[in-house]
Amino acid sequence: MPRTIDITGERQGRLVAVKCVGKSMQGRMWECRCDCGNTIIMPAGEFRTGKRKSCGCYNREVHTKHGLCKNPQISKIFDRFHMIKERTTNPSCSRYKDYGGRGIRLWPVWEKIPALFVAYVLRLGWNPELTIDRIDNNRGYEPGNIGTISEGTIYSL
Repeated sequence: MPRTIDITGERQGRLVAVKCVGKSMQGRMWECRCDCGNTIIMPAGEFRTGKRKSCGCYNREVHTKHGLCKNPQISKIFDRFHMIKERTTNPSCSRYKDYGGRGIRLWPVWEKIPALFVAYVLRLGWNPELTIDRIDNNRGYEPGNIGTISEGTIYSL
């Protein structure tokens, strides 16, 4: 009989394994607490492989909360915003050590109100052919340090 692996305290994305709550056809079932406060029950295998990283709040947050996904151009900026937020705030993100881990932060106002980030980037004249980047790589993603870049030319406010 295989030994049960204790995953108590392990983290995958926004989920932390709390306790084993029994068995099912899918294997050992674990209660996991999400950073948003919800708890879910899921198979240990699904947790350990990282197949599920939140209680579902992540999808709701990205696709409905801000209403920024209806316009394709705005959706691309919001996708970029989300990548920036993940690598500056989520220690589970593979790029965190190069950003949040070395003190690079997303401006708190933009973190709370992503629509302001989108508006700022649009004011820079962003289009799908341009990238969004920091002007000074030792400073965070903040007003005055964000530019849109095209073939080495930086456009900033």
